[in-house]
Amino acid sequence: MPDVEQLTDLQGTLGLEIVMADNIRSIQCILALSGWGQEEDRRASMEAGFNAHLVKPVDMDVLLEMLSTIEHRGISR
Repeated sequence: MPDVEQLTDLQGTLGLEIVMADNIRSIQCILALSGWGQEEDRRASMEAGFNAHLVKPVDMDVLLEMLSTIEHRGISR
């Protein structure tokens, strides 16, 4: 399983901005987890730089598959 860091209770793309401001180079993938799942919400996440947009409640099988893909295939930003 890849290393996972959770940024909670952040509005909008603030979590991504924090990660980018810290200039963290080792991050392989950034997933947005939101209660909003309309097409425009998903598009905004992708435009902000997230690799994927998951909607709460997240399907654990989908999340585990994404994490497995990151670990085994080396998805990068």
